[in-house]
Amino acid sequence: MNLLKKYRFVVLMVLICTIFTACGKTTTKNSSALQDSTNSLHLYCCDYQSLNPLFCKTEANSQVLRLIFDSLIICDQSQNPTMCLAQAYSLSNDGTILSIKLKNNVEWHDGTPFTSKDVKLSFEDVLAVGVESPYYSNLQNIDYINTPNDLSLNIKLKSPQVNFINLLDVPIVKYHNGEEFKAIGTGAYILKDEQKKSLYLTSNENWYNSVPKIKNIEVKILPDNETSVYSYDSKEVDFVSISDSLEFGKYTSNSNSNIVDYPSRDLTFLAFNIENDTIKNKKIRKAIAYSINKDKIASEVLLSHGSVANTCMNSKWWVYNEGANLYPYNINKSITLFEELNESGEMPTIEILVNDDNKNKIETAEIIKNTLTECGVIAYVQQVDWETYSKRIADGEYQIYIGRLNYSADINPKYLINNPSNKMADLLSKLNYQTKNNEIKNTYFEIQKQMAEELQIVPIYFNVNTIMYSKRVKGIVAPTIGNIYNNLYDIELSN
Repeated sequence: MNLLKKYRFVVLMVLICTIFTACGKTTTKNSSALQDSTNSLHLYCCDYQSLNPLFCKTEANSQVLRLIFDSLIICDQSQNPTMCLAQAYSLSNDGTILSIKLKNNVEWHDGTPFTSKDVKLSFEDVLAVGVESPYYSNLQNIDYINTPNDLSLNIKLKSPQVNFINLLDVPIVKYHNGEEFKAIGTGAYILKDEQKKSLYLTSNENWYNSVPKIKNIEVKILPDNETSVYSYDSKEVDFVSISDSLEFGKYTSNSNSNIVDYPSRDLTFLAFNIENDTIKNKKIRKAIAYSINKDKIASEVLLSHGSVANTCMNSKWWVYNEGANLYPYNINKSITLFEELNESGEMPTIEILVNDDNKNKIETAEIIKNTLTECGVIAYVQQVDWETYSKRIADGEYQIYIGRLNYSADINPKYLINNPSNKMADLLSKLNYQTKNNEIKNTYFEIQKQMAEELQIVPIYFNVNTIMYSKRVKGIVAPTIGNIYNNLYDIELSN
């Protein structure tokens, strides 16, 4: 029995030593990570199945992966393409062949050279999986790609498409030949460690752009996007994206935060049904257009956190035509036009159609209704569910509705017009065939002017995107729609 007890004692001591040794290693690793964490920038993502950016559908994760994976271009705030992995591009005279020259001496994080083959196969991966990739809509007009050499590629389009270059803001992954995917990119940061609750990134000292000033980033893995605001409140993360106007109002007084706005492509507009017996009268449409107090809507609905839309293009974009604002708010003109309509027996009753799950649309419609009532018009807001809303619009069973369009990077206005006139259809077609910037800009100018003259829609406002970040972040933060961490490499952390 004594020998048996002695044996059990020895086994027990071995087990205890093993456990404590293991705990000691874990504690050391966690302490090291915590120590690094205090000198790191803290970002966040959500739980994920893969770190392949081509198939990532969670916005927060896509943004973080932009630190690891670069794209050929990014669109700046004016919607001009800025070169990243691409060095230059040109378009054939018929608008169907885009030729791209790549930057030289770009390396993947493992030291191997970046080539046009990587671009070709990244794009082909997206096209192969279709809508399973969030970037499929960007690339679906590609017919084929060829690579004359390691630093150039030619993209043949199925048909001309204005600003197609803007759509190439797609992360490029290293050619993996069917092997298990590894998060090896060309970006400013390298994935150093992947743990259950965090990703650890370190600066890419060989990055082709410049050496990032912040050396370490800890990306905390949160259960969902909603948790990010609470994590920011508790100072667990340094950046958070604010998209809701109520959230914005809550945090604008936060003295521990910096706030930066940047333009969105998200347009809210009023659409007229020109086939409707009442609305086809352009004088009625003009009277309604003059009655829309966009500044009041921006102030009360968006809490002054929005951008008034004078045309279908954002005023921050390079193709905006200031001269196409033909119907600025003018209540006196509106009243005069409605009085003339009343005298001729054409005073309308107006129904404003909205979907009942969009608070901002409902409040916008109510403000428009109240102003029309001041003008002596009988007007009411009809709230319906999304399915009914969509069906009524598709079937033409409406007078006016409040709509919303989130432009893709090519900012094509064709989706705004349900019934384009022959002249408008010609202009929209002409736009796709322009290959020079001055030609593109002039055609956009014509479209905005024609859209205002035909008055099928009244642009109301663009949402504004917002980033809130902690005071420990020093430098100019300049987010873009595709990359909120656009110039992260050029900012610093305070001690």
